[in-house]
Amino acid sequence: NGQVLTSRVRTSQLRSLENGFPIEMRIRNLRDAWTENALEVGEKIVTYETREEQRRDYRTFLQNYPGVRCEATGYGLMGVFCKDVSKQDALERVKAHLGISAQQVCVFGDYDNDLSMFACAAHRVCVANAVPALKAAATAITDSNNEDGVAKFLQKMLDIHL
Repeated sequence: NGQVLTSRVRTSQLRSLENGFPIEMRIRNLRDAWTENALEVGEKIVTYETREEQRRDYRTFLQNYPGVRCEATGYGLMGVFCKDVSKQDALERVKAHLGISAQQVCVFGDYDNDLSMFACAAHRVCVANAVPALKAAATAITDSNNEDGVAKFLQKMLDIHL
């Protein structure tokens, strides 16, 4: 629904401004906005579409551009990135920069787009409302997002280790 999306975009922009990191988010039709060089390495296009047929059409459209990849990032959401960008790649770079191993990393997730990140961490925690594939890859499951599952898990781990 367009009104829900507009509300989410406005809320996100206000939060970013309040936190000192203003961002501009524009709502556009993907086909109208697309150009051959639509994405730089750090950019992401997010689409929100509740109709599966439209999401399938977007994925088909994007197959014409070998320099990008598309993945589901939430319920009705799809992210379009440069083909070499992933959560796994980002985490591997952070690990290398800090000189740490997978045994020293704990990640949290709830959706399919977190699977790549789960592949490079020994401690993989998903929330109770996570998708089945993530639950299968998790080493622990905590309460849902709506129940502050990540915060509860961290508090429990801090209490154990302090």
